[in-house]
Amino acid sequence: MGILLWKLIKSLASTRLALWLMLVLALLTFYGVTPAKNRYIFSHPLFLVPAGLLFLNTLACTLQQIYRAWQRQKPAPSATALAFPPALKVVLPDGVPPRKALGLLRDLLRKRGYRSKLTLVEDGDSSGHAVAAQRWTLGYWGSPVFHVALLVIMAGGILSVAGRITDGVVLTEGSAIGLNPQIAGRPSAALSLNGVKLDYDAAGKLTEVSAEIALQRGGGERTGLITSQLRFQDGLVTYSYYEHGYATGLIFRQGDQVVRARVALENLPDGKGGYKQEGDAALPGSAFAGKKFHISFWPNLVMNRDTVGTAGDAPKRPAVAVTLVDQANQAGITKLIQLGETGDLAGLSVTFDHYKPWLSIKMDRDPGYPLFFAGFWLALAGLAVMFAAVPKQVMARIAFEDEQFVLLLGGRTYRFQQAFKAELAAIAAALGQNLAKPGLGGREDSMGIENNL
Repeated sequence: MGILLWKLIKSLASTRLALWLMLVLALLTFYGVTPAKNRYIFSHPLFLVPAGLLFLNTLACTLQQIYRAWQRQKPAPSATALAFPPALKVVLPDGVPPRKALGLLRDLLRKRGYRSKLTLVEDGDSSGHAVAAQRWTLGYWGSPVFHVALLVIMAGGILSVAGRITDGVVLTEGSAIGLNPQIAGRPSAALSLNGVKLDYDAAGKLTEVSAEIALQRGGGERTGLITSQLRFQDGLVTYSYYEHGYATGLIFRQGDQVVRARVALENLPDGKGGYKQEGDAALPGSAFAGKKFHISFWPNLVMNRDTVGTAGDAPKRPAVAVTLVDQANQAGITKLIQLGETGDLAGLSVTFDHYKPWLSIKMDRDPGYPLFFAGFWLALAGLAVMFAAVPKQVMARIAFEDEQFVLLLGGRTYRFQQAFKAELAAIAAALGQNLAKPGLGGREDSMGIENNL
């Protein structure tokens, strides 16, 4: 059963399968975003099936990586040390026991941070002695950690597709609204718009929108700033700017009846590549029955001999054009009223009392957000381990060549080969100096190092 399971894992971990699946998903993603109406594809089985297969492919590859890292971080077996191709030969001085030479090498490697293992193979001759050492074995886990990060990010994508909720609210400056409990994550939560700042250039063109919002929940309040580029994150919910406009405060009087109306105006194309602020209002009360008003907001009123209009988006000289619309939706009399002034419209008194900016705020609750965030940092950690902790293996054995004992030294690493070769040469040189010290039975003129690097 275990063999069959391992064969299945190896089949699923195919690199070719992963490349084909990524190509299919890339094509489907391109189809889903151009145009936006094709986004249904992301919840269609045509996309979900290859995405699921890619998840299984990555999972199988991750299991393989974990198994290999677990095997590699163990000390190398003596059979490996006896079979490796040597890079350096250190000639043992006369009288130095082979086992003593290997012991000195093991001590040198331990001082350099290697975990070393001395294996003595008693087969009737000393050529069976071997040393196997490793350093930075943590580096073997960099790739498994990176693959686990990919799985976490994929799981976040699955949660996003399955449980993402999007909603939107429109708030005027200084107002508040209760939030949908499914979005806020709790029954009593409210969002308020504390302030809106609109920046314009010298020509009166809008350059940036920034707003301070406040989230009240559980007896506490958290404030944040959103702009056209900046979002406000609160747990799983992202608050972002979507659209802005103006709400006009008008006072209608006829006889003894007074109605105060705040009309949130819409952004409508003006046919010149820009937008205009317009909206409709129907008023309560018998004096206004059957009457409807169409309001246009002019941020910067310009009046001259030939034309009357607005110039730029900056509200330097705000005014409203109020049009009386009859029951047949036919536009009638229009009155242009500046801020703080009152105009007469077919017997009605209309005062332009104030205006306030409104903001459309998009709320996006994404349950996969924490997994995306965790997967990103986990991937960085895996890459850091892969490139900072480069595993090294050093192996040595004793051989008898040309009627003398030699220590065959070699090793392997995955990166920075030249630096590793220099390290091996330094180890061999230090070993040669130690072997030539008095008391070991060797003479300095009988010591030699042959470099096969």
